Amino acid sequence: MIYFKNFHNIIYTYIKITMRKKTKIMLIILISIVLGYTLCKEIKQIPTPYEGFVSGQCPTTLIKKGNQILLYNPEMAKVPGVNPVVMKCLKDYEEYLKWQKASGLNCPILHLEEVFDTQGNAKYEIRDSFRLNAPVGPLNHELPNLHKTQCVQKLMDANKDHNPYNQNMYNSFDPYNQDVGRVTDLDLKNEDESMIIKL
Repeated sequence: MIYFKNFHNIIYTYIKITMRKKTKIMLIILISIVLGYTLCKEIKQIPTPYEGFVSGQCPTTLIKKGNQILLYNPEMAKVPGVNPVVMKCLKDYEEYLKWQKASGLNCPILHLEEVFDTQGNAKYEIRDSFRLNAPVGPLNHELPNLHKTQCVQKLMDANKDHNPYNQNMYNSFDPYNQDVGRVTDLDLKNEDESMIIKL
């Protein structure tokens, strides 16, 4: 009987200690979940800051519209003469940039040009420069066509290389396009056959 009481006391104290540990662990888990939830909720409420190098007063868009250049800030209200600023030439724009730098504003500019698509809708395309007289876009001339004699290279064909075993077989198919850009005997043969078919 004494043995049973001691055993009972040992089990009781063991359960009591483990319950304390489990309770502490559960309490720590619960507190961490609540803290994590509140931190995530507060992070979502923090407003995103502006980029440190750009002022909110900066015009962000430069548009070439016909013969005029418009300097525009879409975040500010449209006021004629102020937003957008209308300029007649690039000299006016250079003076405006000098005035901005003297005022302490270093503003990035996005270069756009108003163009019309095939349906007559106005669109804005990003351009690299605003030289009014220079063509912008693809080349305005054709590249010279140089007629060179083709340098025929040997075709490496595993089906034809070992003569006694691979005779009277079709030419192999090149699924990985390893001969792209090289002129081989097979290409010349195909060109000759296509010429015969056209005749």
